[in-house]
Amino acid sequence: MNIDAKGRIAIPKKYRDYLQDEHESTLYVSFDTANECLNIYPQKQWLQFEAKLMSLPNTNPTIRKMQRLMIGRVNEQILDIQGRINVGPQHIERMGFSKEVILVGQGKRFELWDKAIWDQDGEESLNAEELQQLGELLPDFSF
Repeated sequence: MNIDAKGRIAIPKKYRDYLQDEHESTLYVSFDTANECLNIYPQKQWLQFEAKLMSLPNTNPTIRKMQRLMIGRVNEQILDIQGRINVGPQHIERMGFSKEVILVGQGKRFELWDKAIWDQDGEESLNAEELQQLGELLPDFSF
């Protein structure tokens, strides 16, 4: 998928009806705090996430920083008639996105990655320490 000259991406058609019916065609583009991608949330999921994040104690400087990054810089977008949203120049610039990007479904949200970073990341696998950590965190989960 490509980001056009105006900073827009097309949301795949298979999601558009759902987004129109369930989320008033509204999406929220936010920075990811741990990865080199953007998170794109449908309206209901964003509002739930935002409420949880804002319920955390903002007396903690790290939490305040995360709230500022994720909520203070969120980009609210409504699907246009062609099913596109504007990612936002600040978001594109900060992430260093090239023209070619990958939109990855992650359950209740999407991740938007620069294709080169996604391809590089995809070549990596979990190391033994990470697999052990996952085993401890998810004892009833097999993979």
